[in-house]
Amino acid sequence: MYVVSKNGDSIVNLDNIKIILLCENDTAIKVYFSDGRGCQIAVYDSKESTLMAMKMLSNNIATQKIYKMPSDNEVKMKIISENKTSNQRIKGKKVKDHGKS
Repeated sequence: MYVVSKNGDSIVNLDNIKIILLCENDTAIKVYFSDGRGCQIAVYDSKESTLMAMKMLSNNIATQKIYKMPSDNEVKMKIISENKTSNQRIKGKKVKDHGKS
């Protein structure tokens, strides 16, 4: 799988990557190669956004041949979407069965 950096200036072959991690106050995502060299593939405005971008990357590693790191707006929309889903509650009354036939 190939990952295109957020700003589009680099393409990284994940077959050559040893580790992917958060750096620089948890607002950047960097990859490190087996030879010790590293490459920054994205920077976001908050730790929450960076963690979401990392989650989006990990969810797509096995399913895509090329993955472009998400923009700030894509990450924020995903956070909002997940928050809405987790905060929704089904409201209504439980149907009571009084044993009537």
